[in-house]
Amino acid sequence: MISMKVEGGDELVRELMKLSVRLSKPIVVGALMEGGEPMRDRIADGAPREPGAPDLAANINLGPVRRQPDQDERTFSVGIGVPKRFFYDWFQEFGTVRHGAKAFYRPAFDEKVPAALGIIGAAMWRELAGRGLGRSVSAPSMPFSGGRLL
Repeated sequence: MISMKVEGGDELVRELMKLSVRLSKPIVVGALMEGGEPMRDRIADGAPREPGAPDLAANINLGPVRRQPDQDERTFSVGIGVPKRFFYDWFQEFGTVRHGAKAFYRPAFDEKVPAALGIIGAAMWRELAGRGLGRSVSAPSMPFSGGRLL
């Protein structure tokens, strides 16, 4: 289980809520993309490599995910994974009856999520400060500590 305490989260949400969805979406999605890049890199480092192309490692992508119809209009997501033609990434991650698991998604997530949260928070504050909202860029980044993911 991953546990973190994020400082300034409520304040960040209040500042983002001052903006319309049209203005807040690029801030949040851009921050998620920025924070997800080190995790994407770590996933690619751990993914299986095959002689010749294409292989899983060379096809780990990061990109925005479409909002589901039942989600709030202020819910934004990014995903990290491979195109559908590399469907066998899950067989590598979880194993099969004949093939043991060789996880590369979960270890990368476990290792990089604390840093990703800090990057995401700093990126959002930077963008808000550029629009004259919230605290300055010099505000402390989002520290984390043991406990539950908040």
